[in-house]
Amino acid sequence: MRESPLAPTVVVLHQTPARFTPIPALRRVLGSLLDRGYRFVGFHDLAPGGARPGSIALTADDGYASQHTHLRPLLRELGIPWTVFVLAGMLGKRNDWDHPWVSPRERHLTPDEVRQLAGEGVTIGSHGMTHVNLTALPDAALEEELARSRDILRNLSGQPVDGVAYPWGLGNERVADAAKSAGYRLGFGADVGPTTGGSAAHATPARASTFLIPRLGLYGPDQLFPALAAAAIGDSHPLRSLRGGLERLGQGLLGLAMAGHARHRA
Repeated sequence: MRESPLAPTVVVLHQTPARFTPIPALRRVLGSLLDRGYRFVGFHDLAPGGARPGSIALTADDGYASQHTHLRPLLRELGIPWTVFVLAGMLGKRNDWDHPWVSPRERHLTPDEVRQLAGEGVTIGSHGMTHVNLTALPDAALEEELARSRDILRNLSGQPVDGVAYPWGLGNERVADAAKSAGYRLGFGADVGPTTGGSAAHATPARASTFLIPRLGLYGPDQLFPALAAAAIGDSHPLRSLRGGLERLGQGLLGLAMAGHARHRA
């Protein structure tokens, strides 16, 4: 018997090169979610108070070339709307800011690729300028990251660019206030793990701040094995505890990446 659709969820992907995330595997993952009764919507449809049960908004962070080359044609084929959150200060450059254990070296989108995606109806959002921890920035630098990236991407895309995804999913009330002041309407973070009321990624958008909306990351193992993706989204799935261990491992790697990034910038 098919499970009832669960709470609305915002999903985030990152790199999607063919050698790292085989497209047939990702197609199986997305197909399995559709088979379980989910429907894909734009991220504006998952704003607090506006989401319907069983809705998934698909987003992609960092603005990688592989998202243009590999993810874009798959989502066009399946008719799935999506949003790419672009690093406006890294256009056409490599992701040397990231730890190589976490992310293979890859080029970011060029300005022409951003324009093409926008022209095809892909929603363009901001991921800041240079992938820094926004919560650690002084007020002036925080405002610069948010406002300048939005201006650049608005000019490139012709879209309002009213959504921002915080690098590494790290946001707080100060970042949320700065995002609102910069003209954004929605701000996205990450699944911060179990809380008193359950996992943040599975909280209904009505319970989340408009500028601190949690997202669920689907990483390499999830994209290769549909059962892990189902476990990520369904709290009652029998593989949920196994995937929880993988999430904790990922958080450890994230800590290494952030430490390496801080040393690189020092």
